[in-house]
Amino acid sequence: NARLQKRKNSLAGTLAKTLGFVSISFIILLLFLALNSFTVQGYARLINESGKIRGGIQRVLQLDPESQEFRDIANQIDASIYELQKLEKSCPLLYGRFDIDKILLVQEKWEEISILLEQKNTTMIEEKSEVIWLLSNTLVFYVQEKAIDIAQRSYYILVLFFLLTVIILIVRYFTSRVIKDKVEYQANYDSLTGLFNRYYFYKEHDEAIRDFFQEGISFALCMIDIDHFKKVNDSYGHDVGDEVLQFLSRTMVHTLRKNDIAVRYGGEEFLLLLRDINSEACFHTCERLRHCVEDESKKTGVPITVSIGYAMFTKNLSSVQHISNVDKALYASKENGRNQTTNFNEL
Repeated sequence: NARLQKRKNSLAGTLAKTLGFVSISFIILLLFLALNSFTVQGYARLINESGKIRGGIQRVLQLDPESQEFRDIANQIDASIYELQKLEKSCPLLYGRFDIDKILLVQEKWEEISILLEQKNTTMIEEKSEVIWLLSNTLVFYVQEKAIDIAQRSYYILVLFFLLTVIILIVRYFTSRVIKDKVEYQANYDSLTGLFNRYYFYKEHDEAIRDFFQEGISFALCMIDIDHFKKVNDSYGHDVGDEVLQFLSRTMVHTLRKNDIAVRYGGEEFLLLLRDINSEACFHTCERLRHCVEDESKKTGVPITVSIGYAMFTKNLSSVQHISNVDKALYASKENGRNQTTNFNEL
């Protein structure tokens, strides 16, 4: 139950972080969409005003400069040219590198034609009318192309943003898993032997005690110590001593059941937490391990033996008392000549 709750809490924390990142990404996306919408609206106005210029020029060249309609359309052309300049200057970052010269060129030619119209210079008007018509036409096409370009660019940015968000989420997930697994390993395992460490043992021991009282599952604790380990270090060196510790760790793992827990308690001392077992079965497990260590170590060139003490957990014990009883049983094995197994309840 405790493990399940821990996993639920971990999952909830990961989910909260992921939702936080997604929320921030969503806000950024909304801001981009708002900015893009503003840009598209701006280009719609650019297209509209440039279209007015083209249509106005086409119409005004056919009118009498003295007429009211001519003056109205001429004023509209002036207003549209001014609006184009204002839009271009309002936020050039939105519209990209907008070529203001195209607007200024249309404005310049329009001013020339306006003067000629006032002078009623028909010959010059005919020459320049074709030029300004082409310029206004070019301006319309230019603005339309820019609008299409910004729309395509917005689409690509949206796709890229989506892909980057997905990639970041995937990388974040696997990176957090790797870091979490590494931290959990360092917190729960002994780096030399690969067995569980003292910190992990205390958690499992407390959980075994809870299971004992709540579900009636018996368990035993065994303490193992390498006999004369100091002599091994002095005779062969600390590197060989480390190899002996690793050898013993592998032997324990291969000898025990899958649900048994092997722990490096400190130095050359090890603990075994054996669940769902009685005293007799625990004794046979310890003896099998002891004989296996003695026989297999001879093949390595560094023969060793181990002393073992064990104690069943009973309802009148605390966690500290249980560990103390096992330690006393181990001490008895050493005092009685080492290389043997002692049951605390038989002391």
